[in-house]
Amino acid sequence: MARMAPKFTLALAVVAATIFWSAPGLAQPQEFKIAPVGTRLHRDTGGWIEIQRIEGRTVLTRNSAGRETRGVGLFFPTGTEQGVSFDKERVESIWPLEVGKSVSFKFTRGGDVWDETIKVLRTERVTVPAGSFDAYVVEVHEKTVGFGGAYEGKFTNWYAPDAGFIVKQTYQWVRGNAPNFTPWMLQRIERPQG
Repeated sequence: MARMAPKFTLALAVVAATIFWSAPGLAQPQEFKIAPVGTRLHRDTGGWIEIQRIEGRTVLTRNSAGRETRGVGLFFPTGTEQGVSFDKERVESIWPLEVGKSVSFKFTRGGDVWDETIKVLRTERVTVPAGSFDAYVVEVHEKTVGFGGAYEGKFTNWYAPDAGFIVKQTYQWVRGNAPNFTPWMLQRIERPQG
């Protein structure tokens, strides 16, 4: 019996892994698609977020505690405070989503400067309490600039076009002061009436 050449075996393994781990039902590229205004997304950690307004590729949400957040390009939350600076068009250019696509930019708030990178890692099927979804896995890698590089962390988001939002989010601390963050999954979707 003939043995396969190592390069051929490796190529075959890469193709098999891509087929196994990818979500074949997802469009490539994926256009910006968000659940309608008024949709409440209940998290397994308690509470909810409600979509208040959609402005281009930016989503304004309010949580069950009344706090508003502006999700630029969906994946980059900036809050609604004044005094922040970043290239909004650059952030929103992550859309349409395609595996391997990334954007990098600087974010400033007060005297703090951050290096930010948003990258579409892969597609995969994800199961959360709200159901099973084909999803894009999108990572937001952030670190402070200067200050001895005091902080670095990675947020991983599972964006499901069928849900029109992120259905799961995790965090990986790398170094420095970790933010107060609890990983969450989507518990249920409450669509607006009418």
